[in-house]
Amino acid sequence: MSYSIEQLQAFTMTVETGSFSGAAKQLGKAQSSISTLISNFEINCGFLLFDRTKRTPQLTLAGKSIYKEAMILLRKADNFSALVNGEELPIEKKLNLAIDWGVIKYSLVIDILCQFSIKYPSVKVEVFRSTLNDIGKLLKGGEADIGIMSRQEYNPEGFNYNAIGNTKYVYVAGANHSLCLLQEVMTEDLSSHRQITISNKLSNVRSDIPFVSGRHWYVDSYITMISLIKRDFGWALVPEHLIKYEIDIGNVHIIQPAFQSTSVLSEINIVWTRRHSLGKAGNWLKQQLCELKG
Repeated sequence: MSYSIEQLQAFTMTVETGSFSGAAKQLGKAQSSISTLISNFEINCGFLLFDRTKRTPQLTLAGKSIYKEAMILLRKADNFSALVNGEELPIEKKLNLAIDWGVIKYSLVIDILCQFSIKYPSVKVEVFRSTLNDIGKLLKGGEADIGIMSRQEYNPEGFNYNAIGNTKYVYVAGANHSLCLLQEVMTEDLSSHRQITISNKLSNVRSDIPFVSGRHWYVDSYITMISLIKRDFGWALVPEHLIKYEIDIGNVHIIQPAFQSTSVLSEINIVWTRRHSLGKAGNWLKQQLCELKG
């Protein structure tokens, strides 16, 4: 089967925007060109990718499988182009990073930013402390160029993702909290005590943290969360690397629920939008981040 990058772009953008006209607008082409590219792609595939009997094009079962593979191919093509054309790409004046510091160790990112400042001293960098839902919005709106976030059950369309490892979460409570006195912590024990949960600035709660208790306090930073836990305000599921010091000195204890027999892990993703291209500095930074082992 033969195909072109243009066909893959037309196909995936149609999926993401929900229409041929939307894809045409995003790619700067005529709608007829998008339709032709997709029709020729379907001929090359030997089957239909879209059901066109409805008001908007809907992916067929085969189309859903092809979409996943097309996304992988386009990401590889982007990486290849950045490698080949790296010297020709413009250097950005500024880069914006949106980072959920709960999913990755500070030192890993800071080390790379220090290297970046030496290699590209003229490029300004702004780092946003963000949470899961905010990062997708910042990237989609063009307010962030690269994001570091945990993987969602269904990642938003229109982005490239590169997994670099996992964040381990632990259930914790203050050293004097009554949960720490229990030999075995059951679901009903957790549900009868306050759960402290991270939310973002739009009051959308993290989708990667399970809810057990009906009693919640929402905070927008892990600093606040850990301070409350130390004062026995409740329990929480916290990235281990953020709470390790407090555990080591005895301010906080790990509680192991009976229902949780394995470690709670969340995949760490480097994320960037496919709707605008990174320059030379952005591609260097993205590549360095993608090579991290979280």
